[in-house]
Amino acid sequence: MLSYPENIHTILTAVFNSGAKKILDVGGGMGKFAILIREEDLSLQAQAGNMTPHPSIQIDCCEDTKFFTEQPYHDFIYDNHYHVDVFSLDFPMDYDLYLFIDTVEHWDKEKAKEMLSKLPGKKLISTPKNTTMYEEHFYGDSRHHISQWNEKDFNGQDFSTDLSHIYII
Repeated sequence: MLSYPENIHTILTAVFNSGAKKILDVGGGMGKFAILIREEDLSLQAQAGNMTPHPSIQIDCCEDTKFFTEQPYHDFIYDNHYHVDVFSLDFPMDYDLYLFIDTVEHWDKEKAKEMLSKLPGKKLISTPKNTTMYEEHFYGDSRHHISQWNEKDFNGQDFSTDLSHIYII
């Protein structure tokens, strides 16, 4: 499923407060946050007086749902693509920030915690406060919501919104 638009401002604020210059968007879907981060990056440069701003943030994706990776715009949104399951970890791990926006609830909690603990750098995680468990397959992806996460699952700062818990760990 797609993320809650009500959380966009909180997530973007957390991304820019992190100071990250190299980001991996895990399960980025349609690329909404990559586009918004790029737009905010250029807007901040323009507001600072740079009338010919240049992108200063690298944004890569790890997405394995063919519905998203086969969209004609997908290749233009990200700098580098890893069209594999994130648990494979066959990509560089030198990112300042890993985005997990509405992804962790699709995974086994213990397996996800183990993977998160192995990633260096900061992780920004947004997950529903009240995950609706479903078994339908959306976008041709066989994953569905299988886990509920809360503050106790993370050792980090909570930027809770009405719909989601947003963490930087």
